Amino acid sequence: MARYAATEKPVNITVKNECTRADGRMTVARGYGKVDGAGGQLKVSFFWPFWAKYWVLALDPEYRRSLVGEPKREYL
Repeated sequence: MARYAATEKPVNITVKNECTRADGRMTVARGYGKVDGAGGQLKVSFFWPFWAKYWVLALDPEYRRSLVGEPKREYL
């Protein structure tokens, strides 16, 4: 599960990715992001100075869940 939260500038978004491994252990990755263009495009970094493109592909009507992917269609 990934959680995104708006923050004050210069960092616009905090990101927390949680994953349960096959052995039951939980791993957590924390990053930050910023808006990159229009239409739900973000740049996210978990390890400076490297940035990844994240695109918001769909939102539910209440903005509680989203579908996020990237331009090369390798990750969703």
